[in-house]
Amino acid sequence: MSEVEVRELKAKRGTTKSKLTRLNKYFQALDRENLNNEVINSLQLRLDKTEPLWDEFNELQSNIEVLDPLGDNDAEREQFENSYFAIVGSIKALIQKFELNNEEASGVDSSHGSVRSSNKNNKNNFARESLVKLPP
Repeated sequence: MSEVEVRELKAKRGTTKSKLTRLNKYFQALDRENLNNEVINSLQLRLDKTEPLWDEFNELQSNIEVLDPLGDNDAEREQFENSYFAIVGSIKALIQKFELNNEEASGVDSSHGSVRSSNKNNKNNFARESLVKLPP
């Protein structure tokens, strides 16, 4: 086992994990009471850039596991998986709620193509999403 290779892979893995942490910090800081199209679009772009992190982490972690089979590999993998799916799932749910809320506010029932009465209170009808707690 090359300790230098393992250190390099762990450093790259750390960078990958920090990207997910930055996304989580951005998501936690969002004012969910005042969402608009610009914020949702930014969130969607960030999500699109984050989804490939899964493959990146998996490749790095698999290489670390081959070179250092006695390391704490299961815990690293489990921590990343839990964090990744929690944040990605929460972001997708928030985007879907925003889009649904906009459809309702516009009075269009997309499933039937009919127009409903507009409810002005729908703008902020969805309450704060549950915050995602990522392990340190």
